[in-house]
Amino acid sequence: MNSIQYTIRNIPEPVDKALRSVARKKGVSFNSTVVEALEMAVGANGRQTRNTDFDWIIGSSLKDDSFDESMQWLNKLPKDIN
Repeated sequence: MNSIQYTIRNIPEPVDKALRSVARKKGVSFNSTVVEALEMAVGANGRQTRNTDFDWIIGSSLKDDSFDESMQWLNKLPKDIN
């Protein structure tokens, strides 16, 4: 595999600390840890980190009158129904 060399500047200190900690815990080089993190971030190794937040759904709700009607019907049911 061909490789390209990068020089990256202005890495935030928390990112640097986290990468170095991962490298130390895994017992691998800092460079290989950074390369693996980049591969995972862009999905270049087939193991892209899954997005586990719900940003995709925020603001996507649509006005649905049938839902409102169904909720009104449900609210009319006796409260002791299990």
